[in-house]
Amino acid sequence: MKNIHSHLQNLNIFNQLKPEDLVKIESDGLAHDHIKLGNTGWIMRIPRGNQLEMEDLEYLRLQQAIYERMSPSGSTPDIFGIIKPNADLPHGALIIEYIEGRRVKSEKDLPAMAKCLAELHKMSVPSDTAPLEKAAGPLAGQDFLLSVVFNAAFENKKLPKDIKRLLQQERSDIRSQIDDLKQRKDIPLSLIGGDCHPGNYLIDKQGKAWMVDVEFGAYDIALVDLADASLEITSQQGYTTSSKAVKEFYETWSKAVGQDMTKKLTDLIPLTERAVQLRTLAWLSHWVAEGRENATLVPEKSIKNWDNMARHYFDPDNLEAMLSAKNPDAKTARRPIKNQPPKPR
Repeated sequence: MKNIHSHLQNLNIFNQLKPEDLVKIESDGLAHDHIKLGNTGWIMRIPRGNQLEMEDLEYLRLQQAIYERMSPSGSTPDIFGIIKPNADLPHGALIIEYIEGRRVKSEKDLPAMAKCLAELHKMSVPSDTAPLEKAAGPLAGQDFLLSVVFNAAFENKKLPKDIKRLLQQERSDIRSQIDDLKQRKDIPLSLIGGDCHPGNYLIDKQGKAWMVDVEFGAYDIALVDLADASLEITSQQGYTTSSKAVKEFYETWSKAVGQDMTKKLTDLIPLTERAVQLRTLAWLSHWVAEGRENATLVPEKSIKNWDNMARHYFDPDNLEAMLSAKNPDAKTARRPIKNQPPKPR
């Protein structure tokens, strides 16, 4: 901690801190470590690596811009600034507001999550969205992930042929439907978190939900975040989410953002859920192919959870049942998933 502490001394607000005031916060996350900076109300968010193909400093500045863009919503932490990459912090660090709270623990937290997202989605879209990415059309950001970022995942040689066939068929159909949306000018884009699964929220003492991991913030349709927060495959937090709770989650969000946005997006819920679901399956395929081999800094608990998820969802019967359940045009019989999804340890 002493080496990290030295990089705070040039910042007046932190120059009274002692090395022993810096306390590491335990996390099961993949991408960052967190250090509480005494009782200042701030924490250091330290990247373990670089998740995008850009220079470390550029990556830090992008994350800073995302926090700055989102924090006026009241749904995300404020940001103090960044510490540039150096010998002690090779990927640099961000200094963000410390949110004291607990993790999401049951479907009873869904309404708070819906209100959190609604405040973000209601923000106006500036004419110049840079440096945040703005999708060229509805769900174009998801199409980019499925066609470019995770392209190799759909050819994973470690997966059985029948699994690859199902994934490739689903991708082809989804991409075709997204392509058809390009001509629609009536669908509003919003500022989205882009990675809004339940593990990225904290619930404070007042019951308010805060989205604390925002590095994939961008502009696309708000439904991407709703799918991320409520789908079975993305909400692996150790609890079961009922269809009634998900329905109420969408209704709470709709009431908060208003009917004007809701009416323009409702018909895209099934397609968005399929795209986000497939994006997660693609990530699991990447995990099987190479992610696990390179997971030197990932907690053992997370490794076991992702291994269990891959085994479950890449069972041919389970995968076919899950894909057909979300596809209103599925021609295959909608067989039930033969066993329950694995719960995190």
